[in-house]
Amino acid sequence: MNENNRLGAIIDRLAEQLGVRNRLKMGSIWELWDDEVGERIKTHTQIVGVKGDTLVVKVDNAVWMYQLVLLKGEIMEKINQRLGKTLIHNIHFKIGKLDKDALQAERTNPQLGSVALPDEEIAKIEGSLSEIEDDKMRDVLCRLMVKDKRLKMSRRRR
Repeated sequence: MNENNRLGAIIDRLAEQLGVRNRLKMGSIWELWDDEVGERIKTHTQIVGVKGDTLVVKVDNAVWMYQLVLLKGEIMEKINQRLGKTLIHNIHFKIGKLDKDALQAERTNPQLGSVALPDEEIAKIEGSLSEIEDDKMRDVLCRLMVKDKRLKMSRRRR
């Protein structure tokens, strides 16, 4: 077993032992939200965070909040299905001003848009995670590690 494979196995066991496997999956909710709610809803919402098993979402007006309360069960079902496990048991909607700058950064991440990782670098990352059995966790960790590398590369360019 090479060093990258051992690292993947260690991360997998550690995530299980520390009980963070579900929290890692929860981290992908920011990416899932836009896909699952669609274009119209995403322009009126912003995820604030996750508290326990409750997703907290800011909504820009009462009309949209009412509509989302009606759709809450369907949205939770879609998100939990994509997570591969029922991790979200409630969604708390609250009215507030959306931080448009933060939304734009979340959705486009222009800082990283022009930074491409070489294929060898991606292969190294994928290799280091190859022993993680859970496909979704491996995918989330891979995306996280790729974004981290791209961010570090963009900082070096400045």
